[in-house]
Amino acid sequence: MCVNPEYAYNLFYGKLMEKYDKCLPTVSVRGKYISTKKPWITKGILKCRKVKNKLYRKFVSTSSETNEKIYKRYRKRFNKIKETAKKIITKNLKKLKEILDLTGS
Repeated sequence: MCVNPEYAYNLFYGKLMEKYDKCLPTVSVRGKYISTKKPWITKGILKCRKVKNKLYRKFVSTSSETNEKIYKRYRKRFNKIKETAKKIITKNLKKLKEILDLTGS
C-alpha cells in the first residue's frame, strides 16, 4: 500500500492512460473542408456548388454533348446566383458600416 498520495496518483494515472491508449487508439480522419469565411457563401450556394461539381465530373467522364449543355447551363445559373448574393451582401455590409460610423459604435 502506498503512503504517498502523489505517487499513488501518478501510478494510477499511468496505468489508466496505458489502458486508454490500448483500447482507444488515436485515429486520423481527413474530411472535406469547405471554407465559408465569405459572408455571401450560404448553405444553399454550397449545395449548388456541389451539384455543379457533380455535373462537371459527369460531363468530363462521358464527354457527351447533352451533359456539356446541362453543365454549362447550370454553371451559368450558379455564377449569376453567387454574384447576386455577393453584391447584395457587400452592399448591406457597406450600409451597416456607414450606420456604425455615424453612431460612433
